[in-house]
Amino acid sequence: MQEIHFIELPKLNADRFKSVDEVESKRDEDNLIPWALFLKNPDSEVIRMLEERIKELKEAAEVLELLSHDKKARELYESRQKAIHDQVTNIIGATEEAREEGIKLGEEKGRMKEKIETAKNLLSMGLDIEKVVKATGLNKEKVEKLK
Repeated sequence: MQEIHFIELPKLNADRFKSVDEVESKRDEDNLIPWALFLKNPDSEVIRMLEERIKELKEAAEVLELLSHDKKARELYESRQKAIHDQVTNIIGATEEAREEGIKLGEEKGRMKEKIETAKNLLSMGLDIEKVVKATGLNKEKVEKLK
């Protein structure tokens, strides 16, 4: 079921809400108060402060600003939004790349530890250094240090 609200903006006494706290206290009773104030005067100082607390109100203000500009300003806004989107995409891509690099380094480190453990086991079984080097792929100096 949908609800329809009729808001008589002329009856809203916007002067009654001089601070964000006053709006917030009334907001507990009626969520439409911030929206009615926004519709009545989107440029008021109280609305600007409310935008920091109410995400949807901030989005509405941004869209209103976009629609109220001329074509050139709107194109500039859209290109800025695209640049921001591209930057976020690049950051996400770089983060994923760094994560994959970290996994790769961790795997390499794990393989090295495994080779060292194998070399230690082979040496403890009495295998000579040359055979341990050949079996593990480690260099001779590293195997000698393990002995």
